Amino acid sequence: MKEKKEAKKEHIHKTELVVGPKEKQKHHIDAPQMPEKKSEMHPAAAHKHISQQSSQHAQHASSYSSSILRRKGLISEYLASWKEVRSLKYLLLILLDVGLYVVLYPLFYLFGLFVGKILQPFQSINVDNLATQTPEQLGIYQQSLSGIVLFLFLLCLAFSLLFILIWSLSRGMMWSKLLDRKITLRYLGKFYLLNLLWSLGWGVIAAFYSVFFYRFAGSSQVVGTIMTIAFILLFLIMTYFMYILYYIFTEGENLIFRSLKEAFVLGVTRFTSLALPLLMVIGSVVLIGLFSYIFKLLPQIVMEILSYMLFFGVFAWIKIYCSNALKERI
Repeated sequence: MKEKKEAKKEHIHKTELVVGPKEKQKHHIDAPQMPEKKSEMHPAAAHKHISQQSSQHAQHASSYSSSILRRKGLISEYLASWKEVRSLKYLLLILLDVGLYVVLYPLFYLFGLFVGKILQPFQSINVDNLATQTPEQLGIYQQSLSGIVLFLFLLCLAFSLLFILIWSLSRGMMWSKLLDRKITLRYLGKFYLLNLLWSLGWGVIAAFYSVFFYRFAGSSQVVGTIMTIAFILLFLIMTYFMYILYYIFTEGENLIFRSLKEAFVLGVTRFTSLALPLLMVIGSVVLIGLFSYIFKLLPQIVMEILSYMLFFGVFAWIKIYCSNALKERI
């Protein structure tokens, strides 16, 4: 056994001398090649870019859809206001307007009659005869004239207060009905005070308006036309703020000075949102006015009846539409 092992060792030794020592097999592993850098965006930047694009598309889509919804909302709001002409509210608004004009017409007639009676003695006075009067006679004439002027002032003041009272009662009940508010004596009393301040403020503005045109513009025909247009614009501006004032006062806590302040502030700041309903009202009135020319083909009495019905009906609809528009935008 020992001899076999020695023979085997000797055989291996001889083999190594001829072939060489057995080397361990080395497995060559190529180093992994780095992938080429691609001109790609960083994942975080790519995600940010995609999110920005998606947000831009979303904003564009939302703005487009919101504009469509606004247009649809404006049209549906406009059509809904016409549907209310079949309601009891619409009929009550017409009755309140008719009642107001029925009361005011004799009031204006009596006022004009009183003023005419007071001024009648002075219509026959010849200015040339005043030069022949003695100082005592002129003094008596001046005193009587001063008394008449004072009486006219008091008469105009009483007429104005009575007119504002009737107007306040009618408009107060009307806006309470429009906004589904309870009518109370406290509300009507404060509504009357609100209209007193409102009329005083716009009366002062109208007085300055008149003095300005008379002082700086003279009395030519062109100036008269400009003055008429200016007063029409002043009336439209006053009506615009008046509707907002009545809505805020009736819908809110019936606070006079706060309502006056908010009416002017919101009337200016919300004008862009209120402009479209305002244009809808103006356009509707113009179209209905053009349509009313057909009435001229009818007999006189029929034409007058239909014209009055159309007048009161349209203005009742305007109040319904404006109150609904103010609810959505104020």
